[in-house]
Amino acid sequence: LPSPEVATQERLLELVQEKRERAQLAPESIDIKSDKRSKGDKAAKSGFLEIDVTIGATATFEQFLRFLNALERHETFLRVNSFTCNLAGGGSDDDETYPLTITLNLSTFRYEAGK
Repeated sequence: LPSPEVATQERLLELVQEKRERAQLAPESIDIKSDKRSKGDKAAKSGFLEIDVTIGATATFEQFLRFLNALERHETFLRVNSFTCNLAGGGSDDDETYPLTITLNLSTFRYEAGK
């Protein structure tokens, strides 16, 4: 797992932004939550902190695949918690590209012993 200095909200957002731009996803929303631990929670006792980000975007299927592939190949540990793809409408039969509305939830973790 990444060290606390590497696995930060800022670094996760920079990574997502870089991969999103390269894949040409049109951003709609980004929501980040940094401490998914709660008192008495198993994760709180283990010292692991989950940093969670939810991304909303519009893209073609190929752009979405490029984005997921770039995230999976990055050295930072990321988990895809969930994703949805819905047809956004307005596609073109000529080139068979249809825009998708995508919602993707990712997490990374870091170990914070004694916290």
